[in-house]
Amino acid sequence: MLIVFLVSIFSCKNKTDSYSTLTTPFEFSNGTENAEYNSVISYYKKDIKKITKEIMINARNCALVTIDSMGVAHVRTMDPFLPQENFTVWMATNPNSLKVKQIENNRQVTLYYFDKETVSYVTLQGVASIINTQNEKEKFWKKGWEKFYKNRTTDYTLIKFIPNKVNIVSEKYEILGDSITWETPQLNL
Repeated sequence: MLIVFLVSIFSCKNKTDSYSTLTTPFEFSNGTENAEYNSVISYYKKDIKKITKEIMINARNCALVTIDSMGVAHVRTMDPFLPQENFTVWMATNPNSLKVKQIENNRQVTLYYFDKETVSYVTLQGVASIINTQNEKEKFWKKGWEKFYKNRTTDYTLIKFIPNKVNIVSEKYEILGDSITWETPQLNL
């Protein structure tokens, strides 16, 4: 059976080391005819992942977006830990905060990182969980948080965010949205 795929690689490095938009339809039946093409796609996905992580690290803070029971979005600045290899992000909060209640009611959240120095941003959509185990709390702790969390056992809990989709724009790397729709390059995890 012939399967037709439309592969959109929004930010592929060309031979001049700049980024350009590439949207290429291609056909294959067993995957072997386009092994080289698939290898190129894999390479660029790795490159996009590296750039995404760089933006997240340079931005330092992120915005956490949750939705309340009325469908209203709530945004707050967070001080996350560095993203893990699979883009999992850990954050801390007070267990009595509104965001904890909102996450317990709707685990679908968004993180937004903006690096003003490179005019780049990353938006991650995924699922958040409230984690309150002592082992994880010891692992994810920052010096200086003592003034916010007087008692680590009762005043401190973690949010574990696992993304399933990433959108990225970077002027530095010329990774830009579609010129007509402004749809941003997307990476499905």
